[in-house]
Order: sequence, then C-alpha cells, then structure tokens
Amino acid sequence: MKRNRYSFFFLIAVLGFAGCAKVLDKQNLQQISGSIVWTDPNLIQAYVNEIYLEFQTQVDWYWNDDNDSYADEAGWGNDITHGQDVSYGRITPDNDPLDYWPYATIRKMNDFFGNIGTSTVDPTVVASLKGQVYFLRAFEYFEMVKRYGGVPIITKVQNLNDTASLFVTRNKTSECFTFILNDLDSAAALLPDTYDANDAGRVTHSAALAFRGRVLLYKASPQFNPSGDASLWTDAYNAGVAAQTYATAQGYGLYTTSTNPYGNLWFDELNKEDLFVTRHHNPENPQTRDAGVRPLSESYNWAGTAQPTQEMVQAFGMANGLAITDPASGYDPNNYWVGRDPRFYSVVVYNGAPYGLGGDATRVQWTYKGTTDNGGPGDGYLADYGTSTGYYCRKGVDTTITQALAWNVGTDWIEIRYAEVLLNTAEAANETGLTQPGYDAITALRARAGITPGTGNLYGLAAGMTQAQMRQAIIAERRVELCFENKRFWDLRRWRLLSTLNGTVRHALESDIKVPGDLTSGFTLTIQPEDVLQSLTLPDSYYFLPILRTELRNNPNLVQTKGWEDGTFDPLQ
Repeated sequence: MKRNRYSFFFLIAVLGFAGCAKVLDKQNLQQISGSIVWTDPNLIQAYVNEIYLEFQTQVDWYWNDDNDSYADEAGWGNDITHGQDVSYGRITPDNDPLDYWPYATIRKMNDFFGNIGTSTVDPTVVASLKGQVYFLRAFEYFEMVKRYGGVPIITKVQNLNDTASLFVTRNKTSECFTFILNDLDSAAALLPDTYDANDAGRVTHSAALAFRGRVLLYKASPQFNPSGDASLWTDAYNAGVAAQTYATAQGYGLYTTSTNPYGNLWFDELNKEDLFVTRHHNPENPQTRDAGVRPLSESYNWAGTAQPTQEMVQAFGMANGLAITDPASGYDPNNYWVGRDPRFYSVVVYNGAPYGLGGDATRVQWTYKGTTDNGGPGDGYLADYGTSTGYYCRKGVDTTITQALAWNVGTDWIEIRYAEVLLNTAEAANETGLTQPGYDAITALRARAGITPGTGNLYGLAAGMTQAQMRQAIIAERRVELCFENKRFWDLRRWRLLSTLNGTVRHALESDIKVPGDLTSGFTLTIQPEDVLQSLTLPDSYYFLPILRTELRNNPNLVQTKGWEDGTFDPLQ
C-alpha cells in the first residue's frame, strides 16, 4: 500500500512522535504548546502535513468533476446544480460554485512563517519545509487571483482584536502577481530536487519552476493582458524554457513506458511525467471520483458525472493526426469510433466500447436508449442515473477496482504534468513569434499517443503554419491532451473565449438499436441537444468573478469587482 507522510492526519503524525517517548513522559496531545511545536522536527512536519491535507479538500487540486461541465467538455449529466449554475449564467455574489477564499489555510501558513525563524531544528529540514509552504501559499493566492484579480495580501497572523489588521483592502492584481512570483522564487531556492520514499510526492524545485511558468502564462494571457503586452509573453516563454530544461535534466519527461502511456500514466504513480500531485490511497485518504464517473451498473447510487459531450468527442482527431473535419482524414460519422486518435480510446466510452471494469476484460459497455444490458436500463441514454450524452468518461478510472470498492480509490490526482509544461512553453513561444516550439510540443505529444508520423513527420500538422494557425493548433491540442483535468474552462477564461459559447448548446449522441434484442442489427445514430433547458450563458463578467456578499459584509473595506453589483475594483490594474 502506498503511503507518504503528508497524506496522514495531523493527529496520526503527532501520535507517531509521541510513541517514540517513554509512556510516562508523554504529553497531553490536546495541550501541545506552540513553543514545543517549533522546537521539534516531527511536530513541525505534522503542522505542514495539515496544510497539505487542507489542499485535498479545496477546488481544483483534486479529482473535481464539476469543472468538466462548466463549459463544453462535459454535459451536466445527473448533476443539475453546480455545473448548470456556472454554464447557464447563474453565478451571483450570493451563489458562486467557483468561490475560493482560503484565508484560514493562509493563516496557518503565515503562522508557520512567523514561528519557523525561531526554530532550533536542523536548518536543512527547516529549509525544505519553508520551501514547501512558500509554494503552497503561492498556489493558494494564484487560485484566488485567477478568479477575482487582486485580493488582500496577508503575510502575518491577524489579531482578532485589531480591526486595522482584520479589515484589509484588496491589493492590485499586479501586486498579487508579484507576491506570488516572489513566493515561488523563495520556494525554488529552498526546495530539493527529490525526497526519500516516505516523502515522495512533496513539492520539488522542478514543480516550483513548472508552476511559475503557469502563473506567467496566465499573466500574459488576454484575461490579464488585454493590451497584448509582448514582454509578458516573453517572460512566460523564458519561464517555460527554464522549467522544461531543469525538469528534463532531473529526469522528468513524457511518460512512455507502457503500451498505452497516455491512458496508463495515471496508474503508474509518481512516474517521470508527474511534477506535482495530490496523493490518495485507500483506506486513509481515498478519492471517490471513480464511483461518480463509472456507469451505474458498476457503481452505487451515484454515477454518470464527467460525461463527454458530442463536441468533446468530435475534438479528437484521427490516428493520422488530421481533424475529423478534414476531407482527407478518413472519418466516417456512422463508424465514428474507428481509426481515431489513440487518446480517444483512453477517454471516451461509447456505445459498444470494450470497458473491462472490475477486472472483467471481456466486458462491453452499452449506452443505447433503453438498453437492459450491463445489469439493467440504468446505463442507457437518458435512463435515470444513466448517460445524458451517450458517452461515459474512462480517463483516470481504475478498471481493476471492483464495484464494491468504487468509493475508495487510491489513484493520485496529477495537478502539474510534463505535458502541460510543453504546451505552456509552446503557447508562450508562439505569442513571441516562434512557431517551432509549438511543432515540437504537439508532435511529441502525438508521437507518445501513437498517432502516425505522416508526411514530414508532422503527425497531421500542416507545414509552415502562421502564428494564428499555430495558436489554434495549440488550443486544439490542449483540449484533447488535458481533457478532464480541470483545465478547459480556465483556459477559455484566460483566452477570453468563453463568450464564443454563448447561445450554443452542447450535444449528445443517441444510439437506438435497429432490432430490439439483436445487437448485431446495428444502431441508428442521432445527434440530440444535451442542453434542453437553455443555451449556454457565459457572460463577460465571468472573466473576473464576484467576491461573495458574506465576505463583503464581514469586511467593510473589501470592494466588489467591476461588473458585479456596483463593484468598483478594477482587476486589470
């Protein structure tokens, strides 16, 4: 069973420490004073472990299927609340599923920094822990900034009796980016390249550089850079090159040691592609996503989240690298599953697809309307708790897990992987006028996926693309390579492309058996609207979200974001 220290609860870590002392010398664990915590390496470690653990319950750093339905990646399936609130324009200052205000965790981080300077433990141990907390604080602030723009920068523990300390104002967005980057620079200077087996999965120097590249990519993107300041793209490109160069030298790269590397990279955990992960394991810290994504016949009471839309399915090209809209691609809409980009088969479960759940390698998944296969009608199109798109998602689903264990799965969440670093660097390079890094990144990803090299070893890409053409190629590649990894919605925001979805609907594929009871008779395929209540509504105000009214009431010095109820805070400063 895999284990690592930050995946255990704080009390377990403390008990492990206490167990080393004589029984009669043990302290009351409920009354450990701060002065003791900061003088003992085990207790300091436990304090940092608790910070890591809080991350696993916060938005975007774990298997979060709500993100998939915010834009065009997935349908709402059986979740008629969160996904629809976002995609149907229902966000308000009183109801925002994207709300993120982690100042309780930031207070713990600031408490750590306020006390660690007095610690007498091994400076090497202190340095590594400081580097980890700098990184995690930067991550927290970035998650807020990408939602709201500027937020209050708080670096000291606030005094509950001091209103001047509590009633803070919002810092400019530019100041927040500077703060985040400074924290990441501090982290990189202190973080090691590797850890021993007990601490595998903690933040490394390479992770800090990779995340720095992501931050600068956002800063340069149209959401934060509507004027197109070229110097910001240069900064992002340089950061991407630095991250890619350093990580490669440390042995990171695309995972290729499998017959299906794209699909299996989730299960060969802490492989060379994994730069920053959230660790899960059963029984101490499992994740439940498999239960929600699997069809009802192989789950319990809850199923069918992250269902790919017809738009997402059609985003996958062919095995020759060409888009399905290309007349030379060989795409046949009546046999849409034949000859597709190999990544398609690691993501999309279609009607009649081999889907060996529970270790049954011969199992086939049926999704046609009214199916009684797979244990009843529950899996079929528009069945109760079935599929509303005609598809299921298999990405990251452990097919060896039995139905009984679907709620307790140990698959790690990969927050940053090497493939993203390649794409981030390629995108920034293209905006500086360099298209070759785009070719390098996309062909490397397609070669790893198993797409055929084709003419000029371009893996389906056109030769001599312009900057605009390469930009679209990178956008399309991110959509496929990083699908269902909490990236699509946020990418559309930073590109300011959410509005392109306004007034559109997502679609499903209805499969109807031609002769009931005869699977050899074939199926009639009909594209149906998946959004039957209304079309997608993603207003421009979504580019910078509202601070919840409860936070404004708690702090009279907070100002609402422009575009939301008389807001005056400018997130572009």
